[in-house]
Amino acid sequence: MLTQILSPDKLKASLIPHDQWHPYPTADERDAWDSLPDRVRNAHLGRGEKALNAQWSTLPATEFMAYFRTGDYMDFQAANFARRHRLRDLVTAECTEGKGRFLDEIINGIWLLCEESFWGLSPNTFVQASEEDQVKYSNQQLQKIRTLLPDISKPGFDLWVGETAGVLAWTVYLLKNQLDAVTPLITQRVQLEAERRVLNPCLERNFLWMGFLDQRVGNWNPWCNTNYLTTALILDTDEKRRAQAVEKIIQSLDLFISHYKPDGGCDEGPSYWGRASGCLFEALELLNSATDGALDVYDNPLIKEMAAYIYRVHISDRYFVNFADAPGSIQPAANLVHQFGKRIGDHRLQAFGAWAAQESEPTVVGSLGRELPAIFNAEHLDTAHANPPQLRDVWLPDIQVMTARSAPNTTEGLYLAVKGGHNREHHNHNDVGNFIVYTNGLPAIIDVGAGTYTAKNSGPDRYDIWNMHSGYHNLPTINTIRQGYGEAFAAKVHFYTANDTSAQLSLELANAYPTEAKLNTWMRSLTLNRNQNIQLDESYELKAPAEKLTLSLMTPCDIIQTDDVLHLQTTPFDTNRQSGAVKIHYNSDQLVAQIETVESDDKRVQASWGKRLHRILFTAENPPQKDTWHFQITEA
Repeated sequence: MLTQILSPDKLKASLIPHDQWHPYPTADERDAWDSLPDRVRNAHLGRGEKALNAQWSTLPATEFMAYFRTGDYMDFQAANFARRHRLRDLVTAECTEGKGRFLDEIINGIWLLCEESFWGLSPNTFVQASEEDQVKYSNQQLQKIRTLLPDISKPGFDLWVGETAGVLAWTVYLLKNQLDAVTPLITQRVQLEAERRVLNPCLERNFLWMGFLDQRVGNWNPWCNTNYLTTALILDTDEKRRAQAVEKIIQSLDLFISHYKPDGGCDEGPSYWGRASGCLFEALELLNSATDGALDVYDNPLIKEMAAYIYRVHISDRYFVNFADAPGSIQPAANLVHQFGKRIGDHRLQAFGAWAAQESEPTVVGSLGRELPAIFNAEHLDTAHANPPQLRDVWLPDIQVMTARSAPNTTEGLYLAVKGGHNREHHNHNDVGNFIVYTNGLPAIIDVGAGTYTAKNSGPDRYDIWNMHSGYHNLPTINTIRQGYGEAFAAKVHFYTANDTSAQLSLELANAYPTEAKLNTWMRSLTLNRNQNIQLDESYELKAPAEKLTLSLMTPCDIIQTDDVLHLQTTPFDTNRQSGAVKIHYNSDQLVAQIETVESDDKRVQASWGKRLHRILFTAENPPQKDTWHFQITEA
């Protein structure tokens, strides 16, 4: 798509030279910074003053090695991120105030980052390996090419190398004159490190995320490319190499776009949309700006579908349909959402972004490159029409995700989401056929979602993690056999339909299980009868007798059992949040219901659901080889 629009010859003619490209006001342009809304100025000055009084975190080698020794890299990640966030906050405060008060600590931060051995994180030293090894070892085998400490003789580019290069590049762009007035050696050092760590390696090598070695790319592609592009546009004064970098980035982004099917669905889940389609939008904005509008793809139907995904999977408040590696509650980057909607002419997306801005702190959006457009769009965002779309029905046939609510434009009543797909999607959980239920905008039957990442998440034991295998999703288990990993373990859509009275998805799940499960068929059908109930029908046929069949359901609710009914009660997670309440009707002649308490000390799980969940186990001992189970879910 992109290469067809911007051929190498057209790129050469349209790329704005380094010293003429001017996407945002620099700190010297006081009118722009002094005219920011007071709430934005105060927010940035407050964060800057807090950063000014903080200490620079340390990054000892032993903390880097902790990933390989214990599997935990959160302490190193927190210290690494703290440096970059502190520099970001100092830079925006200095630009906002313009008096030099934050400049010395900015210089300290620049120097500190430039002296780090590796800008990336410990799980990602595999990016230093050869192209052949990066292709050879899959995500489940990368431990074989990770190194205990980074090898500084082999520059590699991961997400956080890119984020570091990005914050340094924007710092130089905004404050070059102020830094050079102290000594030109500061910006020269940044350019030297950028050449060594980013500009030369990314031209000379093909990293896995680029898509040239393996076209099955995920969010790393646009995320890394956005920061590579930022670094090249701002810091590369060699016009020939700069143009070569932009050309390669365009080709790489094309491979990411080609991964997407026409429905624009993000199989990585809504929490990664901001780093998949969201980062693609940022890259497109940079390319559009740096070519004086020559690269404009905002009328393309696929780009529009990719953008719309984020509001199509919104449930209520900060709750989203969190299939794959997504927490139950997220906060999308409001300005990015709004600006994306504005570019493609999607009024729903614009209104969704404006609504998200009302739900978040002023301009706290992450990286400095994402912060700048938010700063200069804040006044417009404040006055924009704000509304979460709350669509009645969504069907994404390519990633096989259905959502339905009792009525449009309201959270009242029941909400149902179901997924098919396969078990090698990006950031996959073995969860083909999973579903969730909300009532009046509150969770009742849930996808637990992702926990805190450790070495186990990206190793051969990933699907031994409790919340990543099918036994802790809303799915059947055959004897003790759970779903398998791989693209072959997939659902087949039997049919989907939606009308004014109901919405229904029927899936064949037999192929999601290994052959030893001995399934002829497992047909799952879920129907939302609007303003009435949700029906769940499980029809199966076994090739051989089974000792036990189990259906698991995950809930944050407390539960009271009566004959043939489970009463899921409203339960507080913390002082501000609570679950919904529903009744689950079932046939106790077929199934025995048991309740397990699942205590979790995982901070990421707790942030969505609190410290305690429940797992409902509907069990059939020595079941018939062919049977149908009927469930009905109603509001309490």
